[in-house]
Parts: sequence; C-alpha cells; structure tokens
Amino acid sequence: MESYDPKKIGPLFAWGGEHIVYAYGDGEIIKFSIVEFLTGESWRLKEANDYEVCRRTFGDYVLPTETTRSPNHKYIGKIQRRLQGHPLCKNDLRDADIRRQFDDIIRAYRALAANGHSVIDFIGRYGVIYRSLSNIIVEDGRLFIIDTTLVEAGRPVLLRVVFWLMRKGLLWRQEMLIRDFLKM
Repeated sequence: MESYDPKKIGPLFAWGGEHIVYAYGDGEIIKFSIVEFLTGESWRLKEANDYEVCRRTFGDYVLPTETTRSPNHKYIGKIQRRLQGHPLCKNDLRDADIRRQFDDIIRAYRALAANGHSVIDFIGRYGVIYRSLSNIIVEDGRLFIIDTTLVEAGRPVLLRVVFWLMRKGLLWRQEMLIRDFLKM
C-alpha cells in the first residue's frame, strides 16, 4: 500500500458521520475515518471488506477508491476523484436514465441483504436531515456511490452498541426515502 503525500492535503472539503474529507492535490479528495481513530486495525479491515463487497455488488456505480497509508503508517487515507455533482434527490429520477441507474442500484441493494450482508448507508449525514440519498452522487447524468460502509458493527463492543442504535434510525429513514423515491 502506497503512502499518501501530506503536502497534497488541502482544506476541509466535507465531513460526515464517519469521515472527515479534505481536498487532495488536483481534482481529488482524501477521506479519513473518525471511527478508525477509535478502533484501529479492526475498522480498517472492515472498511476494506466493505469496499470489496460493494464493488462486487454495485460494480461501476462504486466510485473507485485508492486506500493509502500515512508516511509513518499510523493512518489510512482513502483517495477518490472529486465529483462535481450533487446528492441524489427524488426530482433527479424524472430523468429516465438516472431512474434506470437508481433501479439497478436498488436491485443490487436488495440482493446485498438477500446474500446475508448488512445494507449499505446511502443516506449519509446530509440525507438524515434532507430528503436525499447523499452517498449517491449525480454527476453528468451518472450515479456514483461514494461511501461503501456497510451498516454493521465491527469487533469492539462499543461499536456494536453504537451501530445497533444508529442502524435502527438510519435504516428506518433510508427505507422511507427509498420507498418514496420508487414512487416517482
């Protein structure tokens, strides 16, 4: 695993429930997990597994992500292309091609659970407040999944308790939004 270049880390770009995101070099972002700082290696392994499961399940809808280490090997950064889009909203589904892509993603989402995996977090922090699936970005008529975190606990007991509580509210909200979007 290559090291990221600390000199390329720019200003704060965004933050969510799990990641702090900075501009990185030219046209990219770098994400750092807040949870990783608390749990260490077990979370890193979970994130790597989640990414692989999501790439197999959602294919090209998952935004390619390069996992890197800090030069001192203490931290993990995830580098992605900086998208110039917006979170998926119900009105976006008026476009037939976006609707087709959304239907593909939801079929894969249902298959994920049917295959024994936990579901993916589509709503993100922004989607909890607004009526959007903020971990799905619309850019130039194409949908991209930007966060591949599966909503399940890691090994530490504290994480299991926190995720169990978050999962109840998150999944209720996410399923409500998906049902509403599918009515479009």
